[in-house]
Amino acid sequence: MSRASKRAALVAASALIVGLSPVVAAQAAAPPAPPYQQCPAVGAAPGCEIMLVVNADGSVSVQGDPSVGPYDGSDDTLVGIVNNSGKPVTAVTVSGPGSDLSGFDGDGICSGAYGAWAGSASCPYGPTGYEGPGTSFVTSPSLPDSAEVDFTGGLAPGGSAYFALEGALTSAELTARQGPLGCDPVGGPAGGVPDYCIPQDWDVHTAPGSAIGGVEPLNLIISARSTVPASTILAAMPGWKPVDTGTPDTTPKGCLSAETGQVTGSTPVTQDASWRLDGCLGGNWLSLSGRENHARLWQQPVQGSTVGGATFVAASFETACVITKTGAVVTLAGHLRDLVGGKLWHCIDGSQGSFGSNGYNNGANQFLLDLESAARRQHWRVDFRLDQRAAGTGGLGADSGAGTGLGQVPYSARALVVTVGP
Repeated sequence: MSRASKRAALVAASALIVGLSPVVAAQAAAPPAPPYQQCPAVGAAPGCEIMLVVNADGSVSVQGDPSVGPYDGSDDTLVGIVNNSGKPVTAVTVSGPGSDLSGFDGDGICSGAYGAWAGSASCPYGPTGYEGPGTSFVTSPSLPDSAEVDFTGGLAPGGSAYFALEGALTSAELTARQGPLGCDPVGGPAGGVPDYCIPQDWDVHTAPGSAIGGVEPLNLIISARSTVPASTILAAMPGWKPVDTGTPDTTPKGCLSAETGQVTGSTPVTQDASWRLDGCLGGNWLSLSGRENHARLWQQPVQGSTVGGATFVAASFETACVITKTGAVVTLAGHLRDLVGGKLWHCIDGSQGSFGSNGYNNGANQFLLDLESAARRQHWRVDFRLDQRAAGTGGLGADSGAGTGLGQVPYSARALVVTVGP
């Protein structure tokens, strides 16, 4: 792994702060200045090349010593951390697109290749050889550019630790965020349960073989901070009914075609549930006039959530349409003869073969109105806001922002975030 390639990586550090009993009580200190002696001299590095500082407000600042290079003389970085907050820090997650920083390849600080150094006598500190005292890593094959660093018993206020990462990483390329591995959290209190984690991809994708292929937006999120389960909310929404998920070319055994999303990692998965206004048969009648609203749902586990996590929704209004034998797309209403040699389908409102317009944005807005109607009857409290469909760190949030979906129907750069409680 070359030093030049690593310097192209943008690396983010995050701290998850929870209320554990401190190991050592200490007053918050001023940010350290180089040289950073929180790391011992290892190999070619006389101290820490990178220093992470957890601030009093829980944010993480990143500093660097430009006089220090990779400890292996090539492409590995010695990293220190100091906790200047008033609470123990249990985990820091580092990530950098294209960095492969968790691609530990055997030349860690405890590999034995750097002679004796202060602390080497107690090596190894973990299975990779990159761990320092009291640290351990959590990695995932689906997130090669990220690694979670855990601190045994919590890094106490005023305490420090060190560890190593694969790659030549500089402080000029580092940013900071909060959250554990695999979660770039949005909303909620610092160190607490977030509303959701930024998904790997903000769009969902039709399956191969779909008559009209492309992407559709995740345009509404039921927050992980809700206290009413999503299934209970949906069951209370007027007219909405669960329907079967079919195949790309809907069969009698399925009502909504299968699409794939990536809200829990990089592996695309089919929706966890499909819901349709007035169910399958009733929804078909509504679709004749462009009034059929439906939703595909994906569940995202979020640690600490009392309802298990967040629910991502792709909602849209559609019209029953026909793809004629010549390839034209027309509404089913008024064009029954075109079914001969043609294909029955559903077109997003605003595309060819549809009534109405703005099918994606209107679908999400109407879904929220129906949810609020259910909440009034159930005496639930509903809070909502509009969030930017934003990119995160470590490659999260692909297809962020506004775009065009099936049939070139545009959709907003924002998603509705809804929290439901008693």
